[in-house]
Amino acid sequence: MIETTQNPINLKYQKKILGYLDGSLSAEDKSEFEAYVRTNPEFEVQIQKKEVELVFLKKLIPAQVMSQETAQSLDTEMKLSIFNLLKEEPKNFVDQVKNAWEEWINR
Repeated sequence: MIETTQNPINLKYQKKILGYLDGSLSAEDKSEFEAYVRTNPEFEVQIQKKEVELVFLKKLIPAQVMSQETAQSLDTEMKLSIFNLLKEEPKNFVDQVKNAWEEWINR
C-alpha cells in the first residue's frame, strides 16, 4: 500500500475512485480509469476496499420510507420554496428594509 500511495500516477487515479464507483466520471475518464485498473491489478484491490467502505457507509444511513402523499407534499413544498426564492423582489425592497431597520434602531 505504501508503494501505491507514493506513485504520483496512482494518486491521480485514487482521486477518481469515488467518482468511478458513484458513476459521476465522464465516459472518457471512466474508460481511462478502467484501462489503468486493468494494467494495475494491485490498484483493483484498493477499489474493492473503497467499494466495501462505501457499502458500509450507505448501510449506516437510515432509509426513510415515505408514503406517496408525503413524497408529493414534500415535492410541492420544495417547489414552492424554490419559487419563492426565485421570484422578483418588490421595487425599492432594499430601501424599505433599510428604512424599517433604521426606525427599529432609533426607537
